[in-house]
Amino acid sequence: MTIQDQTEKRVYDLAILGGGTGGYVAAIRAAQLGLDVVLIEKNKVGGTCLHQGCIPSKALLRTAEIYDQTLKSAQFGVETSSPTINWLKALERKNVLVQTLFTGVQGLLKKNKVQLIEGKGKIIQDQGRLSVMVNDRQIQATHVIVATGSRPITRGLEIDERQIMTSDQALERTSLPRSIIIVGGGAIGMEWASLYRDCGVEVTLIEALPRILATEDEEISQEAYRQFVKRGVRILLDTRVDFNGVERRDHSVQVPVINAEGQTIQLSAESMLLSIGRQPNVEDIGLEAFNLIRNHSFLKVNGLQQTSYAGVYAIGDVCGGSFAHVAAEQGVIAVEHIAGLSPRSYNAHFIPRCIYSHPEISSIGYSEQAAKEAGLEIKIGKFPFRGISKSLIYGEYEGFAKIITDLKSGKVIGAHVMGPHATDLISEPSVLLANGMNLSQWLQSIHPHPTLSEVFHEAGLAVMGKAIHI
Repeated sequence: MTIQDQTEKRVYDLAILGGGTGGYVAAIRAAQLGLDVVLIEKNKVGGTCLHQGCIPSKALLRTAEIYDQTLKSAQFGVETSSPTINWLKALERKNVLVQTLFTGVQGLLKKNKVQLIEGKGKIIQDQGRLSVMVNDRQIQATHVIVATGSRPITRGLEIDERQIMTSDQALERTSLPRSIIIVGGGAIGMEWASLYRDCGVEVTLIEALPRILATEDEEISQEAYRQFVKRGVRILLDTRVDFNGVERRDHSVQVPVINAEGQTIQLSAESMLLSIGRQPNVEDIGLEAFNLIRNHSFLKVNGLQQTSYAGVYAIGDVCGGSFAHVAAEQGVIAVEHIAGLSPRSYNAHFIPRCIYSHPEISSIGYSEQAAKEAGLEIKIGKFPFRGISKSLIYGEYEGFAKIITDLKSGKVIGAHVMGPHATDLISEPSVLLANGMNLSQWLQSIHPHPTLSEVFHEAGLAVMGKAIHI
């Protein structure tokens, strides 16, 4: 679907810059509401999540998981001999999955009659009206949503596909490195550390802060550290990389780091992967002329995703979002507001946070520390996966679930889980938070046995001192 000729209509209710998860979801929702919408994408619809992030990385994480399970299969009475990883085959499977989903997104846009223009858009003002220039054509629109995504921060290092990489290059690398230094102990760094370690790679992870996963509940962070070290990942905390001193050699990368005592240590590995954050793609799309208010490098928006310029909205990574489901939610909110509806304002407190490592980690709402800092009186319940029959059946019983409730109201205000299928399990407490449910009301629900979902039910019972299986 492209613009056919100069006579085609040039005034739209909405123009969306960027066809990633936020952009295409917003476009489909706009079409459902009867808005005349045009979606502008310079590469492929689906964006980073589909082509360079969520989907391909999770496909490779699944390969690593299968390999690790195969190595342990004798515990289940399944005997195999010397399993190996065919990395090219894993990449092929990843590419097929991405192509399948890409075709699906294209079909959804076509089904909903969304006008798709291939090219790079630039927002302009024309006699006080919003317009987008794309492929030397001017597209007028009453509203514009900026959904142009983000890219990895590289600290000025030259990136290649073997020695110094970001996750973008790691997804296309045609062989596993023998050893790797991963810089950054956030979600992306931990996922790649997990993936590579499960595949037998020697992994060193460097984190500048005193703990990995610094935005997660402290108990989760501590347990994750313990589990990753137990699996053979070397983790250096309170350690900074001297990026100016990073040096490529013929078959290695030399990485000088400075520890908490100020000592410089020279590390060496076959490859290095940077996972030190992402920066928004806000350059060269016309935003400078609108003098939009920023929050550091990100676009500042209100709860309805409006920027400081009337008619211009922003969603996803460009305004600080860090998950595809955040961009999608923000896209729906923006479109429904444009359509004259009254959507609930975006609230990060209700957004599940997911890390697809082994074991998985997920959370929503307040951490214990954040709740206390907010001056809330709380009650906490925890329950280990070791007390859950389904975990023992799976052979995956490390980790725990944690429920945080407000002491006065009895409402669930936070939930955290580390263990098998944690990213699926977090959906249940997310319903509790979003609807302001009381813990005692929720505990009246019956959780089937044996299931992993029992871990949250038991954690809820533990808040009230009534946990059964411990």
